[in-house]
Amino acid sequence: MALDINASLATFKMFTDFAQQRVDAGKGKAIARTNNAEAGGLAGRTITAAKGDWVGNVGRLKTNQRANNDARTLFRDAIVGMFGGPDKIPESVRDAMKLSDFGKGKPLTARRILAVKTAVDQVAEAERQAEAKMNDCIAESKAHFEYTKEGKEEGDKRIDT
Repeated sequence: MALDINASLATFKMFTDFAQQRVDAGKGKAIARTNNAEAGGLAGRTITAAKGDWVGNVGRLKTNQRANNDARTLFRDAIVGMFGGPDKIPESVRDAMKLSDFGKGKPLTARRILAVKTAVDQVAEAERQAEAKMNDCIAESKAHFEYTKEGKEEGDKRIDT
């Protein structure tokens, strides 16, 4: 099964947009719900705030548990797709996701979504910095050892020493 990174990014963005709107409205505990659970993937889905469920609800109905699991599954699949597989998700992102809450009917809150987004952003920034540093090193090496006869001789001398 090939991963569609664009679909994963679009799904992740759909969740993060919902979460940011809810947090901006002072509703950080808002629970993400997906509509049209039979659709599979992003097609025809939207993310809305749950009604009739709340964080700390110990008597959660089975239908709410199922809806919470559906939202978490879609969210997890988006992250798996972004990183190229479940084993490639960085530990900081896995920690932010609280994987122990998956499959138990627990709600996915706007705060949790934004915590995961922050972890993903940190990983992306670290990778961007590492790539920039690598590119700087490559450019410096090329500038130091020009591909000329003198540059080759200088490189050979350094290898010999």
